[in-house]
Amino acid sequence: MRDKFCMTAGEQIMDLVLANLRPRDIVTRKALENAAATVAASGGSTNAALHLPAIANECGIEFTLFDVAEIFKKTPYIADLKPGGRYVAKDWFEAGGVPLLMKTLLDNGFLHGDCMTVTGRTIAENLKSVKWNPDQDVVRPADKPITVTGGVVGLRGNLAPDGAIVKVAGMTNLKFSGPAICFDGEEACFQAVRDKKYKAGDVFVNSLRGARAAVPACAKCCRPRRRCTARGQGDKVALITDGRFSGATRGFCVGHVGRKRRSAARSPWSRTATSSRSMPSTARSASSFPTRNWPSARRNGSRAKPTSRPVICGNTPSRSDLPSTAP
Repeated sequence: MRDKFCMTAGEQIMDLVLANLRPRDIVTRKALENAAATVAASGGSTNAALHLPAIANECGIEFTLFDVAEIFKKTPYIADLKPGGRYVAKDWFEAGGVPLLMKTLLDNGFLHGDCMTVTGRTIAENLKSVKWNPDQDVVRPADKPITVTGGVVGLRGNLAPDGAIVKVAGMTNLKFSGPAICFDGEEACFQAVRDKKYKAGDVFVNSLRGARAAVPACAKCCRPRRRCTARGQGDKVALITDGRFSGATRGFCVGHVGRKRRSAARSPWSRTATSSRSMPSTARSASSFPTRNWPSARRNGSRAKPTSRPVICGNTPSRSDLPSTAP
């Protein structure tokens, strides 16, 4: 079956080349907004806040985490899916799948129907024949949502001046307050959880997992939460990190925190670490974040200029433009 899907995808790519339909004809600002709306409506992964701006950047489109968050804010959450909901992906597929969800979003004005797709037709044309399935409750009509805002929410504050993401799908308590315990990296945090050097009401602040600090960049930070959930304490602790989560993360988790580099004395992460009780031995004060000796290009957020290569997102290069393979 997978071989058949791969073959069909390859054939479609060749048809697109013949039709002179290029990625930048499809990946537009409106298309990215459609993608963000679909993620929000399905309570999808927080990683969309990373992937969509990255795709936009490659195509020369201005589409930031805050743009994604704005779409999340105004899109209804309508797919009752796990981990916060009742159903799994197979149930969603059998109920009508992504087309069913996109159809109700389009009918209620939450999608741009004029966006071109890889079929050579627009979103509206692709969804024209999709009928609503009244015999299912996996996906609700967009005018009768589970919540009026998306299952993923963007945040900004003194801890995250460059933004953060929290998945609220299925959550009942949207407020959490408690003393912070700060760690450099997931290993120290997981060690403290494993050794039970925390208590209900604590907030784990897990730093050095973001795009500029971690290796590999923006690594996952899932194990501490999973261990707490397995102990029945998933709703009794919170996690804040500049890293990312998996789609199965449960509980109060704030990820992708964009904290601007500043002196430790002025860091809001340092102020948050203040607590009346002592921290576990594996924890470190946020004011002692080590400074990594990255190359200046990485530290300034820029990238080295790439070597010359054929353009694959614009017009197809002629064979004479391609580098010679002759010795």
